[in-house]
Amino acid sequence: MSLSQTYRVTRQDQREAITSPVRMEILDAMEQSGPCSIAELGELLGRSPDSLYYHVNKLQEVGLIVQRGLRVTSRRRETILDLPGRPIRVMHDPQDQDSTEATNKSMAAALRLTERAFRSATESKVAQLGGEQRNSVGTRTKGWVTREDLKEVMALMDRIHEIMAQEHGHGDTQLFTATLVLAPETRNGRALSRRGVVEDATDSSAA
Repeated sequence: MSLSQTYRVTRQDQREAITSPVRMEILDAMEQSGPCSIAELGELLGRSPDSLYYHVNKLQEVGLIVQRGLRVTSRRRETILDLPGRPIRVMHDPQDQDSTEATNKSMAAALRLTERAFRSATESKVAQLGGEQRNSVGTRTKGWVTREDLKEVMALMDRIHEIMAQEHGHGDTQLFTATLVLAPETRNGRALSRRGVVEDATDSSAA
């Protein structure tokens, strides 16, 4: 794996490019694998290379995939593809409606991918949701949190992402997927406070 410097997605055309579940899968796979050819990418995703060309080209057009040279094999010359940086982080501008719409579409795509992965794991009986062999979690919760609680939750979520993103080589590992979502509850576009006040959701002073 190379290029450990975070790449921040700030352009609208880049945000829109990753509203596709397939393109999101491509970026996820390349973030883990490092530089690869389309043939290798197809093996990682369990897809034919022909089904990926369109999506890879779209990601190249907006700079989310870059070329790192050519590799000569016994059969052909292969273009080596890579990400512009790792990890890729999509930056959301809450004051920009286009940014918000693209962010919501991307999150919807991520949730669809998660549903497919979870359904596949449970239906194949690979997922264990309880007991000593537990390897899966499917849960939802809601609660009132303080500022300090929120900082702790955010730190724990960041740590989960760090663990999932770290490089392990080819040792005793198993591929997992995790989708982390945390959002304030709102009512009529305003964040809810237990102080008896319904605050503006965009107010940075909201609890």
